[in-house]
Amino acid sequence: MMDLMTNMPEAEKQFNAAKEATLKKIAAQRITKSNIFWNYESLKKRGIENDNREEMYNTIKDMTIEDLRDFFNSNIKGENYNVMVIGNKKDIDFKALKELGKVQEMDVDYLFNYEKTEKLKM
Repeated sequence: MMDLMTNMPEAEKQFNAAKEATLKKIAAQRITKSNIFWNYESLKKRGIENDNREEMYNTIKDMTIEDLRDFFNSNIKGENYNVMVIGNKKDIDFKALKELGKVQEMDVDYLFNYEKTEKLKM
């Protein structure tokens, strides 16, 4: 898995299929009724003052696998990553995990933000 974060596999056929599926999804998107307001608010929070779907569509339409490779090399390759493994402790190979870096065990209540409640006295 870590190899994928340093070496992007290039598959032109899959890239084009994903690109076409994304373009179809954007083209089919409709914002109606109260969603117009909430979509506007969401964009505004991100500093976008207009409906950016047309710009996004055109950018993706013109994108090439070389553009994706350049983005990957500039923004993903060579960065440090946190890896989270969720499972039963007895089933996890901690020795293999330690080869990736520092291992920190977390309580499930902390991880999923569960609040421990006291039992009610009746």
